[in-house]
Amino acid sequence: MEKLHPEGLKKLPPDSRDFSFGAIYSLPKLTELPAEFMVAGPLAIKDQKGTDYCTSYAGTSVSEDQEGVVLSPFYQFYKTKQGDTSWGADLRQACKSLTKFGSLELNQDPYNVDSPRGELLEGKKYTPLHDL
Repeated sequence: MEKLHPEGLKKLPPDSRDFSFGAIYSLPKLTELPAEFMVAGPLAIKDQKGTDYCTSYAGTSVSEDQEGVVLSPFYQFYKTKQGDTSWGADLRQACKSLTKFGSLELNQDPYNVDSPRGELLEGKKYTPLHDL
């Protein structure tokens, strides 16, 4: 299988400030979990197609479990990148965008997965939203 985008998820060196779920809670062995185990059912199944929005899809998916509404990975991608046009992102930056800027409900987003990447990175349709 050919790699379409070899720069997808950007690896970062370990950081002592990274959250370690296992350090706070004792984790069960994976073999102890039932095959159908899920923390929460998804509110929506989204297709990122051939984009590099994976960190934004992951971040919004986790937040949806908490918020109870379908969130926009496109707004999150825009806020994660903030002027960086390189391919891919890292999870630290994606999580920072979620906590610093919040999220936008998917039904309020003027962009979608078929919007041109460059147009989304410019975020001109978000201008009225910047003051939220």
